[in-house]
Amino acid sequence: MPLRLIIKMLVVVVIVSLALLYYLPLMNGKPPFHGVSQILSKTSNSLRDSSQTVSHKITNAISELPDSTPPTASKPVTIYRWQDAQGQWHFSNTPPASDQPYQAQLIDPATNVVQSVPLAQAKPVDKSEQQAQPGEPGSNPYSAQSIQNLMDKSKAIKEQMNARNAKLDQIINQSR
Repeated sequence: MPLRLIIKMLVVVVIVSLALLYYLPLMNGKPPFHGVSQILSKTSNSLRDSSQTVSHKITNAISELPDSTPPTASKPVTIYRWQDAQGQWHFSNTPPASDQPYQAQLIDPATNVVQSVPLAQAKPVDKSEQQAQPGEPGSNPYSAQSIQNLMDKSKAIKEQMNARNAKLDQIINQSR
């Protein structure tokens, strides 16, 4: 019990001493951390000036770049296609430097260059054929025929599971 009391008193003394260090002025009349605040303010001013300088440099560099914007949708583009000696096909917006034969194709970016796939035509459905047979999707699941079909399917699944379990038992007994 006295050890806990000593620890508590020690914690209180440390907290009070730290608080007094912060609030009481030193012999020169300034608070203990006065120099730190000056250093921080000088550093923040320096960082602000540096960021503004970098920002101006980036803006100037971007404005000096050549106009390399992609073609707009209103401007057609010529694409050149050629095959090299190894059989590799090349595509470019500039013709080949050598005297290789090439094909030029004018492409309008505002149009779709990929051919669409024809959609299958939907067959008209006859209302008389639309009635579902018992046990099929769309039929009444609570009819006597639907319930009988469900019971038959569940019996078939049960027999299949019993056969699988019997095979597994055989395999386990053989491996022992």
